[in-house]
Amino acid sequence: MKQGIISISIIMSLLHISCQKQTLPDIDSGPQHTGYVTIRGVPGYAQSIQFFFSVPSGYSPKKSWPMIIALHNSGSNANEMHVAWRLTADSVHCVLLTIQGDITYDSGYGWGRNAEIALMDCIKSMHSLVNISMHKIFLIGEGTGGFTALEIGLKYPKKFAGLGVLNGVYDFHAFGKLADQNHPCRIYIEYLKHDDIVLDALHAAHILEQNGHQVRLKQIDNDTKSTSMRDVMLSYLGILSQENR
Repeated sequence: MKQGIISISIIMSLLHISCQKQTLPDIDSGPQHTGYVTIRGVPGYAQSIQFFFSVPSGYSPKKSWPMIIALHNSGSNANEMHVAWRLTADSVHCVLLTIQGDITYDSGYGWGRNAEIALMDCIKSMHSLVNISMHKIFLIGEGTGGFTALEIGLKYPKKFAGLGVLNGVYDFHAFGKLADQNHPCRIYIEYLKHDDIVLDALHAAHILEQNGHQVRLKQIDNDTKSTSMRDVMLSYLGILSQENR
């Protein structure tokens, strides 16, 4: 009986140790930081994916923080996207993560069949570096990055608090298959007034709403800068709420 008590005590100690949170490092809120993940989408083939992240001023690993993941358009890259969104993320006290597309496209990068693996591995890596709130991860994207964000976000609705699509490319026929009516998403879709994807955006919003998602469709003039509309999206998705401050 004595041996049994000792064994249980040892087991409980081991369980206590395993349940303790990993000690996260202090992160400087000044610079933008760089990381890499190695993905294996195709058997026997490994690919290194670069990502950039930054933390807001006042960051401390002692509390959890919301995170914005911003996916770039085809032909752009993660660094350009990070520069474009850094001040916005900092102003709403969010960690910012931008990921390099998994394929080369023109003078930059685009999103291919390994985009989902790259995104999920980068999120996993971020959890080992920064204290991220599990229920406050927002996935947004511009252009083809917007469609990629929507496609992955609909596939894993429980992982993301909101999805944002800025002038994306819409394959609205696929959304009905991806939509999970048991886990509706809050989705913001923005499109240019005179763009050739206007009808696609309208169809996409209609199908998403039919599948139980909450959708905000916003049309902007072609001469309106997307940056001026960010507060509309951030407010709708809940990023501007006092809970994130």
